[in-house]
Amino acid sequence: MPFEQKEGQGALFKNDEKEEEHHADFNGSALIGGVAYWVNAWIKTYEKDGIKRKYYSLSFKPKQPTRVAAEKTVRDMDDDIIPF
Repeated sequence: MPFEQKEGQGALFKNDEKEEEHHADFNGSALIGGVAYWVNAWIKTYEKDGIKRKYYSLSFKPKQPTRVAAEKTVRDMDDDIIPF
């Protein structure tokens, strides 16, 4: 049975192809509000009261362009603006 993303859940996997420091340590996907997202995570550290603590910094990017972004792209390609 293939993997099925459930509403309000996600999955992260270790990024075995990380080549540079700015590449995510983990990547995966999530389904939030019916929208599928790519998820990236980095392991970060901070110091508080002399104690180093680790946390995950996350970023989310829609898998499909949003309707607003798609409409903006179409407007950007308006023939009235193109000089030829």
